[in-house]
Parts: sequence; structure tokens; C-alpha cells
Amino acid sequence: MSPRRLFLGLLLLMQLGTGCTPAPELQPARPEKLFQGMLAFLEDGKCTREQVLLRLGPPMAQFEGERILAYAFREDAQGEWRLEARAVVSDGRLSYPPGTSSLVLVFSADSVLLRHSLVVAR
Repeated sequence: MSPRRLFLGLLLLMQLGTGCTPAPELQPARPEKLFQGMLAFLEDGKCTREQVLLRLGPPMAQFEGERILAYAFREDAQGEWRLEARAVVSDGRLSYPPGTSSLVLVFSADSVLLRHSLVVAR
């Protein structure tokens, strides 16, 4: 399966996990502050899975034998990005507040970051 199809499938899975609430409109985020700050270490082809886990901790979700990791981020009222550690469990499903961004990281078989992407629900 191609990484693009896998990524799109992951996004669909995350949408289905929101239950019967109206689906939020997905838009590419423009989190320059986030990628210049907390996530500046993310470089495709250089960063390792171990570096990500040491800096960000356990992911909110992992797929394909931990080859794909997903993290939740939120922008606060002051425009600062924070790692979203809290999730509400409802009927066995994880639920994050509206506006939570999903950072998806795809690693190679040797644990090197192939690509990363951030999508925000508005």
C-alpha cells in the first residue's frame, strides 16, 4: 500500500472515530510557530522514531507495527501550540476537543522519518 493511501486511510479512520458528530472541515494547517519551535527537529530522512518518542512521548495512536505515529496538538488563545495529552474516552473511543490538529509521522522500516504532515480540524 502506498504511503499516500495509508495516510488518507488514517485520516478517514480518525474521522470515523468522531462518532455521530458532524465531521469538521479539514484544512491544511499553517503552524509556522509549531514547526519552527517544538517540531523544528523533524526532518524527513534524518529524524528517527526514537528521537520523536524522546521529545514528544507516547503518541495518541500508532499503526502498522508502530511505523506510523500520530500526535494531537492544539493552538491556544495566545497562538501557542501545545501537545494535547488529554483525551475524553466515550464509548471506548478517544475524543479530542474541536480544533485539535493531527500530526502524522511515517517511518521507514529502519525507523527513519519518511514524511510528516499536520492537518487541522476547524
